[in-house]
Amino acid sequence: MDFTSYIALFFLLTLSISISIGAALKLNKMRTGGLLDRLELSGTSEIKVVIVGLLTSAIKGIGVMLPFILCGFKTKIFIITAILFALYSLISLLIERVSRSEDILVNVLRSVMILFLGLGMV
Repeated sequence: MDFTSYIALFFLLTLSISISIGAALKLNKMRTGGLLDRLELSGTSEIKVVIVGLLTSAIKGIGVMLPFILCGFKTKIFIITAILFALYSLISLLIERVSRSEDILVNVLRSVMILFLGLGMV
């Protein structure tokens, strides 16, 4: 890969993982605020809420990648970004599930983000 590809990959990973962190924080706020419990009482399962959150994050991630795709960047960059984004989204949902504090959740997710950015650069 050339240097421009590395910069594009770093940029895409940073933005897509930030989107994933936002989705996990939103789910955490819904859980701690009691909104998730109220949704379950109305017949909406937690799984549906999580799936909708994942789909929304994926659409946002594609929106971030779209300008790069239209400019003709290498397909390898998008494959790497999509795989790491999917893995990070699943890991962030698992971390969100066990975390009890929003501060701990943010710190752990940011630490894992640094690890994933390093993996993307390798």
